[in-house]
Amino acid sequence: MAGTLIPNAKQQFIDSNGNPLAGGTVNYYIPGTTTRKNTYQDAAMTILNTNPVVLDANGQCIVYGAGAYRQQVYDVNGNLIWDQPTYASGSGGSEYQTATQSQTAFTISSFTYLVGSNSLVVYVNGCKQINTLNYTETSNNVVTFASGLNAGDIVEFEVIY
Repeated sequence: MAGTLIPNAKQQFIDSNGNPLAGGTVNYYIPGTTTRKNTYQDAAMTILNTNPVVLDANGQCIVYGAGAYRQQVYDVNGNLIWDQPTYASGSGGSEYQTATQSQTAFTISSFTYLVGSNSLVVYVNGCKQINTLNYTETSNNVVTFASGLNAGDIVEFEVIY
């Protein structure tokens, strides 16, 4: 069995000078949008954080989540520090769909992923498909195949972080 690094129990946000962003805020959105996405205070994801999350006097907060996020960090004066895509490490998900005759577009409903991040793996009837050859990532929850599938084909979408 191989060990992995254990992440900090609390995250700390700092400015460009290394000072804690005391009283700053962190906003979480669905990637590529301004639609808020929930984060949580516990690993079981039962206790919601506020959104934005307000940083304590040490510029710290506890944030758990699943999947991809757009993260915006602001200082106490409301100045944008960064706006970057991120994802919950180790999280993932999978979804199975059954194709109809000649179906090309599939909408994933159980998770979103970051387009172009190489985090989506697609299988048809157990055979791995190749991005840009067999399908394209049309958006953060839509996959479009280059050619129509057969009725009854089983399509698996898996996101791995």
